[in-house]
Amino acid sequence: MNFWEQTVLFASNTFTTLALSALGSCLILTLPRSYTSIVWGVIFGICSVLVMREGIFITSGSIVDFRHIILTLSGYIGGPLTAIITASIGALFRWHLGGCGVLGGIICLYVFAAFGYLLRLYKPKISHYTQLHLLKLGVLMALIYLVILTGAALYYTGSIRVVQTALLPLLIFTPLGVWACFNFYRLIYDKFSRAELVECLLNSSPFAIVVFDANRKPVLASDSFTKDSLLLTKLLESPEEDRALHRAFIHHEHSSSILRIPHSGDELIYSLSLAPLKLPQGQTGTVAIVSDITDLFRAKQALLSSECTFNKIFNSSPMPLSLYSLTAGRFIHINESFINHSGYSRQEIINQPGVEHALWRYPRERERLIRLVYREKSVRDFEFEYITKTGDIRVSQIYAELVEYDDQPCLLASVYDVTERRQLELQLSRLDRLNLVGQMAASIGHEVRNPMTTVRGFLQLLAKKPALASYNEYFKIMTDELDRANDIITEFLSLANNKLIHLKSTCINDIINTMLPLMKADAAAGNKDIIADLSNIPDLALDEKEIRQLLLNLVRNALEASPAGGVVYIRSFYDATNVSVVLSVTDEGSGIAPEVLKQLGTPFLTTKETGTGLGLPVCYSIADRHQAGIDVTTGARGTTFFVRFKISPAISPAS
Repeated sequence: MNFWEQTVLFASNTFTTLALSALGSCLILTLPRSYTSIVWGVIFGICSVLVMREGIFITSGSIVDFRHIILTLSGYIGGPLTAIITASIGALFRWHLGGCGVLGGIICLYVFAAFGYLLRLYKPKISHYTQLHLLKLGVLMALIYLVILTGAALYYTGSIRVVQTALLPLLIFTPLGVWACFNFYRLIYDKFSRAELVECLLNSSPFAIVVFDANRKPVLASDSFTKDSLLLTKLLESPEEDRALHRAFIHHEHSSSILRIPHSGDELIYSLSLAPLKLPQGQTGTVAIVSDITDLFRAKQALLSSECTFNKIFNSSPMPLSLYSLTAGRFIHINESFINHSGYSRQEIINQPGVEHALWRYPRERERLIRLVYREKSVRDFEFEYITKTGDIRVSQIYAELVEYDDQPCLLASVYDVTERRQLELQLSRLDRLNLVGQMAASIGHEVRNPMTTVRGFLQLLAKKPALASYNEYFKIMTDELDRANDIITEFLSLANNKLIHLKSTCINDIINTMLPLMKADAAAGNKDIIADLSNIPDLALDEKEIRQLLLNLVRNALEASPAGGVVYIRSFYDATNVSVVLSVTDEGSGIAPEVLKQLGTPFLTTKETGTGLGLPVCYSIADRHQAGIDVTTGARGTTFFVRFKISPAISPAS
């Protein structure tokens, strides 16, 4: 057999191998995966039989063979089971042929089957082999085959002339055959991998997938889709009623919609996405991807319902509530009560940077609260002061929780206004102190006054004696000091709650007008003035003497607080909101310090060098006996004392 004949036979064997490999690939794509190794073993076994029709004639010097390539492919592609099946089929056929080289031929079959499996273990993916690797692999296989042939020739003929005959054909045809067969398998492998990937995607996808042809017939569908007959029926219904389906099937447009399918008295909800798809036949089909969103839809509805309930509770709460982002440093949500208490609008608070600094009176308290929340996660009864939009200072207790909102730490806070409670506590504390002092004054006042009266009488007698006339100046000083002590005791006695008062219907304006000339004269002595602004007000049940003392004490304090040239304003008016008559005294001083403001009304508390600290306590005591209240507002431009006398709602200024 000349070289040309060997070339033709090589091409024939190559074509046979490739054709049967293609047939095997088609069978494998349609059969279950468990039959893959057996199918490949039978296919490659048939190939080995076909290529062994022409024998190896060592004695005549002709060599034509392809079996070692077939067996290597079987071990590499199919694994050990395929290699064994292929080698066994080839061995049976070789045994049937007979001849002196039967044993060597059978050994050759099993050697290359094992060699193919070793290649599979070394590099399992065909993509790992480059074209140069394949040619080198063919040369290695040719050399292995030559070694086997040489051993068989020596055993049977005692000559190695076969090496001279087989060397050139094997070194030429084996690398070419390996290159051709492995590249063909690479092509089959890519196609098979893609088909396997599509199959895996269809069967393992959590979505139901189906491909329709131009006639709206399903040509490919995932397992989950084919099992759901309701879904398939719904998609195959007439699309005229569903515009999304109509656009997708007729006009080949992308679309998304929601499918609602009644099922066992309930409703299944699906998300449907449709898109045009080019089919292999050149037609334009449609791919539908369907996802069961029934549980997700119900969970979303439950979440929306929960959020709606929370919003209702949040917004309708009578307590100011807020959600503050600690990361962004801004308010995210506030309720209506927060708006009413702060005086700010929602637009002025939500997502406005730095607005919290305007709310907190002492920013350090806010920083301390944030540190506490980060450390404790929850804070209770944290007391602080905030400033409303109108400038009012309110005392509140905050209840705060550290929560997660939109993946960021937030402060959920509720605020309880305790301003009135703190004022009441302050008044009760002040009254307790006044009661204590009043009780002391009532018990010792008369006992102290009696000896003082005796001493004052003897001083007056001594002052009248001519022999002691030179001491009259000292007698006067002693008498003045005794009078001053008597005045203090009188004020002391005014603090007693059980002091008897004589009430009669009186207009405060009359008391003010009676005392105004005296107070103006006192003001003029200090280069100051008093202006009275009196409105039409109803009469009240008052003890005129005590109200005079209250008015005189407040005006004297205002005059002492005002600078030279200052003005003290006395006003009276009817407060329809609180149904009360208000007497106010305003000075133009520098205001009262916060630490002093909290202790106003405490007996013996004074900021004057010569003060007794009993003037304001007497005013509070008189107001308490008249069931009135005293409020104070102070600032850098002055201080105002408001005395509020409660009246019956039936009484009006006109009466």
